[in-house]
Amino acid sequence: MSKKIIISLSMLFTSISLFLLSCEKDDICISSAPSTPELVLQFFDKNTPEKSKNISSIYVKADGQTDGLVFTEVDRVNIPLQTNQSQTNYTFYSNFNPADGSYDNEDRLTINYTPIDSYISRACGYRTLFALNQNDGVVIEPDSDNWLSNPEIINHSIILSDSTHVKLFH
Repeated sequence: MSKKIIISLSMLFTSISLFLLSCEKDDICISSAPSTPELVLQFFDKNTPEKSKNISSIYVKADGQTDGLVFTEVDRVNIPLQTNQSQTNYTFYSNFNPADGSYDNEDRLTINYTPIDSYISRACGYRTLFALNQNDGVVIEPDSDNWLSNPEIINHSIILSDSTHVKLFH
């Protein structure tokens, strides 16, 4: 009887050892793994183009979304792009008041890009990088009272969310 127990325990130990040894680092997605970056827009003074300029309150909403993003006293915003399309449309509402939803002006931006899937690991899967189009990467829809003007693409490759990709003047 004890020989059967020893053989069973030996087989159990061998099975557990093989299982633990078969795990790879690639089976765990760590929190510092790169993720899909967002587009970074920085705002500048149209009268002094080299100087960044804060926006007191702005509401940014993508077409087809019910909720948007509210930013207060910022000179830059990070906004997500759609990973399964080559264009994302946003409306920017200036001097937005979250209490009653009022705003002074709205401008529509169209962002045109090529999504590029990038493999991270088996556990993390893929992330999507973006390449802004050369000629029409960011377009402000003209209207009679645009508050945003002259989009200037600084970096066509959207790989990280820690530096400015596009300058917008107001």
